Amino acid sequence: MKRFLFALVFLASLLTGWAQEIHIDTIYFRFDSYDLADEDKVRLDSMASKMLQYPSYYVEIFGHTDSIGTTSYNLDLSESRARAIALYLREKGAALDRITYEGMGTTQSIGSNLTYAGRRKNRRADIAAIFSSEVYQPVVKVDSSLLQPKEPEVVVIDPATLTDTIRCEYDFFDINPKRRTYVITPQNTRLIIPPDAFKTENDIIQVRMGEIYQRRDMIAAGMPTLAKDGPLETSGMFSFEARDGRRVAKIKDEVTFEAVVPSTRRDRDMVVYSGPGSRRPKKPKGSSLALPAMPAVKVWRPTKSPVRYNGLKKGYVIEVEKPGNYSISRPLYYALNAERDDQGVDFEVKFKGKRYPKTTTAMLVGEVVKTYIPLRKADTRNYNAKKVKFLREDTELVLIAFQYDAKGNPSLAKQSFKPDYYLKKFYKKKSNRKKRPVIKIKTKFRKIDPDRLEEILTDLNV
Repeated sequence: MKRFLFALVFLASLLTGWAQEIHIDTIYFRFDSYDLADEDKVRLDSMASKMLQYPSYYVEIFGHTDSIGTTSYNLDLSESRARAIALYLREKGAALDRITYEGMGTTQSIGSNLTYAGRRKNRRADIAAIFSSEVYQPVVKVDSSLLQPKEPEVVVIDPATLTDTIRCEYDFFDINPKRRTYVITPQNTRLIIPPDAFKTENDIIQVRMGEIYQRRDMIAAGMPTLAKDGPLETSGMFSFEARDGRRVAKIKDEVTFEAVVPSTRRDRDMVVYSGPGSRRPKKPKGSSLALPAMPAVKVWRPTKSPVRYNGLKKGYVIEVEKPGNYSISRPLYYALNAERDDQGVDFEVKFKGKRYPKTTTAMLVGEVVKTYIPLRKADTRNYNAKKVKFLREDTELVLIAFQYDAKGNPSLAKQSFKPDYYLKKFYKKKSNRKKRPVIKIKTKFRKIDPDRLEEILTDLNV
């Protein structure tokens, strides 16, 4: 009899074990981001529905990062990634007492942080789900009086008190001009459009947003960071435009738009710059390089709009009076502690190899500070930049240029340097000591795989 009872208990325990399942899932994130992609939300929706159906469904979430950045920053970022998943499950109805999450930082890498592909694998969150197949069906008593229809209460709502939240892409989208509209872009620029901001009688205004924050996008767009007085260090750029039918929408007097430009660090002496945009860059025929949505601005002009950094919103908060192109930047002499009355340096670059000047983008890029100085075409092989100010001898720069042949195959010229090496050569001649210094560089275009070009431009985000 005792043996029979022992076998029955053992069999019951096995059946219980068979009714449980452990499931491991992984969600990957973009560089320096904890935003969930649409396809990931679909997977989490399925997980949340199971948590509502089964009472013994528990989830553990572990966030991870690559090795770029400080240890403390990556620990916070990994926790933000895990928390984003937990909060999304809660929004879908899952109980938080059945969800735990933890940030692991860089301690559990599954790929090499020395390669682009390896770092992509490490920017992830692992989800361990344990659940039972027992369906939970609670018994609910319903008061029949609650089923009786009631007379609807008539409530008059002022449209100006309503807020529409729109997560947009880089195409035109419709807004109700009578309502307050909160716009969020793919890279988390936030724009608040107040109610009744436009002079219109239409029920719809069309708005389009653009933004550039990554080095890769600024180089691909040929976006300079130049003001009339010299180069700038930028924290980021955004643009927005509004159309009333086929015309540019008119703004009412004394209306301002509030924007939040995302930034994980706070710098002093930041200024709001604006500038007219040229046409958006065109993708060369056959090229696979994705281009940003924001048009390039040749010269930025300072505005009087105040700038303040808000740590809770993780960005610079500004107010602008009209649609346009805007940059949160500061003169380069603040970043490099350079002389304000600098006479500047001339750059002359000669490119060797086969040339396709109609598709050429050439720039000087700061390796440490985010400054972008375009090189102007002198002739087929020679490019230059005149009176480049505020560069110290030890400033780390990258000369980067790329072009495409008729079939869209890219070639690249890239060279890292410090001005000190070339300035010493220039000043060896006594006759040059009273002249504005000239830095002459020779480099060669070499064919490159399109994926490798994308990887090189993306790695410059570091």
